Amino acid sequence: IFGASQIILNGNMNGYDNRVALTAFGSGYTPLWNYTFTDNVYDIEEALFENPLTLSNETNYSTGLLDSIDLINSRDDKTRTPAVIFLSDGVPNTDYGIEEAKILRDMGVKVYPIAIYTNPNKYLSNISHDQKTVYNASDTEAFERIMLEVLEESVQESTTLSFQLEDIL
Repeated sequence: IFGASQIILNGNMNGYDNRVALTAFGSGYTPLWNYTFTDNVYDIEEALFENPLTLSNETNYSTGLLDSIDLINSRDDKTRTPAVIFLSDGVPNTDYGIEEAKILRDMGVKVYPIAIYTNPNKYLSNISHDQKTVYNASDTEAFERIMLEVLEESVQESTTLSFQLEDIL
């Protein structure tokens, strides 16, 4: 997550002043933790340090997406075009996030699901901005390439960006 935040916040795209927010979720109906929008990559590093990884054998896509909606709605700067980068290392065992993804699409928010060290699945496709695109990060090099690709695609469609990074811990 820290590497993804670095790519978004320290990218070399002139004229862009990006922000990142985080939400972590597992099997429950409330997020494990979240961190509001910041433009400082060291804020992200500190948030990750203060909230170490939590092992969970279940995944609830709805929780992560609902918290994304809350973070987007509660942000101070509503002039920015938000996007959700949804990182997942598995298939949801509980809620699949379909309704929450529809809410985000209706809000004009694109969801970019990335399968981390696992195979892309139909559940990630269902929450995608176009209901089919899933990025496959099978290794660190692929993850970095995908993050740059997603950032480039978002920049082409927006003049100002806000990203919500999500991770399943």
